[in-house]
Amino acid sequence: MRENQGRQSLKRPHFIIIPPPFQGHINPSVQLTLKLASRGFTVTFVNTEFSHDQIRKSRKHLSNGEDDDDIFAGSRESGLDIRYRTVSDGFPLSFDRSLHRDQFVEGRIHVSPAHVDDLVGKLMGSDPPPRAWLPIPFQPGDPLLPGNMGLSMFHFGLNPL
Repeated sequence: MRENQGRQSLKRPHFIIIPPPFQGHINPSVQLTLKLASRGFTVTFVNTEFSHDQIRKSRKHLSNGEDDDDIFAGSRESGLDIRYRTVSDGFPLSFDRSLHRDQFVEGRIHVSPAHVDDLVGKLMGSDPPPRAWLPIPFQPGDPLLPGNMGLSMFHFGLNPL
């Protein structure tokens, strides 16, 4: 019986979810992550370092100064297999993304994909290895789409068609 359980855990699908770094996309992506994990999937949620820093500051303010670095720590404690990673968007945390929106968008197109590819390459060595990528594009042709890493791709749209 135990051997069969081990084989089933090896077959557990592992998804990577990388939402665009905008508040209206991150929250639904977190909900999707929780839903998939509650159904037995392994999920790696990838946030930008900047979005992570903003969430961390907000959570620190709400939690009376305690530094709560991982938004899925409580979910893991309840048995869900959610992994949390951050990736650079190519800009320092001090860069004003709102003020320099054009430069930020150019960075998302030309710089961010290399950081994402590097992270996804590292995740391919995890156990279980990812099988699918759920990019959540914020515009048609979003540059953060899977390369040739053998991952299936599923789209999750946040806007009604």
